[in-house]
Amino acid sequence: MNDVAEMTLNTTDSNSRVQQLAVDCIRIDPDRFQSRGALLQDAFDSHLSDVKVFNADFAGLISVWQDPSDGSIYLVDGHRRLDLARRTGTSRVLVQYLSCNTAGEAFGKGILINIARWLFDSGAKVELACACRRQALEKAFEERRLDPASEVAEQLFEYFPDLKAKYCSPERGA
Repeated sequence: MNDVAEMTLNTTDSNSRVQQLAVDCIRIDPDRFQSRGALLQDAFDSHLSDVKVFNADFAGLISVWQDPSDGSIYLVDGHRRLDLARRTGTSRVLVQYLSCNTAGEAFGKGILINIARWLFDSGAKVELACACRRQALEKAFEERRLDPASEVAEQLFEYFPDLKAKYCSPERGA
């Protein structure tokens, strides 16, 4: 392995943002972190329920956030892949720790990760993905789980400029 790859994938460094993590260490709270809206999923969407083997080469990074208030590690992106790992008895998965101050920011960053990933996929999928995430994002703003003045929200407003007008208006106090 070359030096660059070793630095990038050094999973023994406890300060690394990318690490192998035991699946049992990852908590799931879909109400706070899963960004799929109530919209129907399309033909490209897979629940992975018929998959019988977890392949780390195909799974990619699973995104997690560590809550500074209690140290718990929460799943932000990769719900189905983590479910597959657990169903197949896989003990460890490759995760990336998101650098966020709040659960709301981690949720928002999860949406940005999804949009960025889908930009490389089918254009039709991007439309549906954005519609689903928009719905979840509005819910997060309404429930005050994500601060419209946060840096993550500003990044999201680049994709949803009408939401900035709606949630950052003077009459809303933002």
